Amino acid sequence: MAKSDLIEQLHALNAVLARTGVADAECAEDARHALKFYEEEFRGTANPFPMELAAEQLMRLHFDHRAEHAFAFAHWHVPAQDAFDWLWVRQQIIEKMKGVAGKAQALFLVTGMRESVCPPKKYWTQKREQAYRDLLDWVNEMICSWATRGCHLQVVVL
Repeated sequence: MAKSDLIEQLHALNAVLARTGVADAECAEDARHALKFYEEEFRGTANPFPMELAAEQLMRLHFDHRAEHAFAFAHWHVPAQDAFDWLWVRQQIIEKMKGVAGKAQALFLVTGMRESVCPPKKYWTQKREQAYRDLLDWVNEMICSWATRGCHLQVVVL
């Protein structure tokens, strides 16, 4: 799995958010211009801001101004750890899912999963690929098991 660039991930998230049907096209276009500016401004440097903060701000840009509250979003950033405490991870997901409970539509964003499995300056191996797939499957199952019945839930993993 190739490493993704922060700005590329944010462009992808912006495109996904624009297609939710809740956000308007003007917000998506504004975000695209802002990301293009950051891309040009910080080209060749390390990530200028952490993914978890950038993703949260992008989601707020799309959804905070909405008067309707039928749509909710949650964001969970997977911490970089040597070994996972599965009970802690489960608790974090449950807390985030309680925040979107009762909504007709919800988007659950997961960031940092790849980096938690393969730290910087390490190689992406078959063993890490399998660990990533196992974690991804487990997180999807956990999120879906806590989703409200009838909720149109989108899970996005960056």
